Amino acid sequence: MAKINKHIPVMTTNVKGAFLAKPNGVFVDCTLGSGGHSIAILEKLLSQKISSAQIYCTDLDLRAWEYFQTLLETKQIKFTVISPQELKIAGTEIYCKFLHSNFNSLERILPTVKFDFLLADLGPSQNSLEDPSYGLSYNKTMPLDMRLDKNLQVNAADLLQGLGFKQLKQLFRDYGNIKHEGDLAERIVEQRIKRLETTSEFNAIVQAHVADKYGDSQVTYRKILAKVYQALRIAVNLEYDNLHGLLDLAAGKLTADGKVAIITFHSGEEQILDIWLKQHRGKFQHQVSKPQPAELSANPRARSAKLHILFHASK
Repeated sequence: MAKINKHIPVMTTNVKGAFLAKPNGVFVDCTLGSGGHSIAILEKLLSQKISSAQIYCTDLDLRAWEYFQTLLETKQIKFTVISPQELKIAGTEIYCKFLHSNFNSLERILPTVKFDFLLADLGPSQNSLEDPSYGLSYNKTMPLDMRLDKNLQVNAADLLQGLGFKQLKQLFRDYGNIKHEGDLAERIVEQRIKRLETTSEFNAIVQAHVADKYGDSQVTYRKILAKVYQALRIAVNLEYDNLHGLLDLAAGKLTADGKVAIITFHSGEEQILDIWLKQHRGKFQHQVSKPQPAELSANPRARSAKLHILFHASK
């Protein structure tokens, strides 16, 4: 089994509270990660003596399925492996199935399945952040990639090399809410005579930009660097397009009493939700909750998280 890294899933208590456990239900964890949210779903099913259900778990990282099985063992939840991508919880008819895919492929993979609960945690997994092959972390020297799906054709280095000034400026503004985005875009265009290949090379450009605009504050530099990396990650992985697709999927495949749970981490994701809800005004209700103080103390990553619950409006 794979060793679990430092990833701690956020708002599992809130997820359990929102989740309606029902016999023979179909539950989907669109972002398996290290398995914490799927475990929360499973634990609520077991605590309510529900012994039949289908839990579908999707992730682009094959290791996520190994992390999930390791976590089951840690929780002393016994299971039988049915196939490399399916297991059965001992003493029940609860089946957990792994789909090695982005959640925007659910319609194609499960064309006839209706969902009772669909969860998506939109934050990157700590396991992916710490993996140098993804190039997601600005704390280490890594290839400037950022593709969570290696089948994608364009990586972060390609965007930084190929986009024009206006496109880079818009990317940083729309996906990172970055001030002085035009100055940063101009600096990148001026200094990319040699293709940027590593995070360290790119960080040096951002650091010079921050020093010019804000002085030598390391705190400010790291805050802006985080926003810049967020913007590039969103663009490379088409995250906003995928979120639109997920919401449209949920609208068509949610059961009458089903719920969609989406954990957001920044205003851009929330704006997409707000626009989608306005487009479906009167069809869905929307509830929002934040992490409890105890969770914020134990897991600082949760400080910007919000759990959005969507469900069909009453007739």
